[in-house]
Amino acid sequence: MKEELAVNGGKPVRADFLPLTRPWIGEEEKQEVLDTLSGIWLSRGPKVSQFEEEFKAYIILHGGTSHRHRGGGYKGRGRSHH
Repeated sequence: MKEELAVNGGKPVRADFLPLTRPWIGEEEKQEVLDTLSGIWLSRGPKVSQFEEEFKAYIILHGGTSHRHRGGGYKGRGRSHH
């Protein structure tokens, strides 16, 4: 007889929560949040533009590279566009 899953009311496998990752929030990140909350812009200010530019650069550097390594190629080329 199989045991009932914890999600269905059965006994949990572990008593304490198992985090998948630890948050990497340092003093610099905390200060950025405080600076934003202290300013007059929350939704479309200079911090949003800065984030968008840095995120775009990250995706271009890392996201595109990983896509090509999986065999995706570039738009119009490679196995993923057949």
